This record gives sequence, C-alpha cells and structure tokens, in this order.
Amino acid sequence: MSDSLRALSNYDEPLKSEIRRTKAEKVWRLGDLRFYECPVSYITAETKEIIRLVYRVHETNRLLWPGEWGDQPPWLVDAYDIYKVELARKVKQ
Repeated sequence: MSDSLRALSNYDEPLKSEIRRTKAEKVWRLGDLRFYECPVSYITAETKEIIRLVYRVHETNRLLWPGEWGDQPPWLVDAYDIYKVELARKVKQ
C-alpha cells in the first residue's frame, strides 16, 4: 500500500484504482479523513508527549511557559487549538 493511501480525504482516480487493486479496506474514519491503516500507527512518542502537555494545560488552566498565549511555542498553541475544536465537536454529539 502506498503512503498516500494510508490516510486520505480526497479520492482521485489513481487512489481509487489502488484501493480496488489492493482490496484495501477502510479501518477508521475521522471527519473527512479515511484511514486504510490503523490510526494508532500515526501516534509517535512525540505525539503522546504533546497530548499529555495539552491535557495538563487544560486540567490546570495554566500555561507551560510564563506569560500569555503569545509567549507559548507555536506547536503548543496549534495543539491546544486542535484539542479545543475536537472537544467542542464531542460536546455537540
């Protein structure tokens, strides 16, 4: 299976052809992402650490570095924004 088929949101003809040829089966769907491989394989040690830190910020209502959001590293701001969107999506359900 090609890397482009592991997780995708748009199907073009080459991908559709590869799905038919390899008889790939969708194993998970997250919004408009379709996974043809277990999504756990995308979670690295670094990803786990980022998730842990985002939970800590949320649970303690304190930032990791002194100052406000503008003083935090961009990766933390992005990760926390993603977390808040997913949290809101979960509450809507």
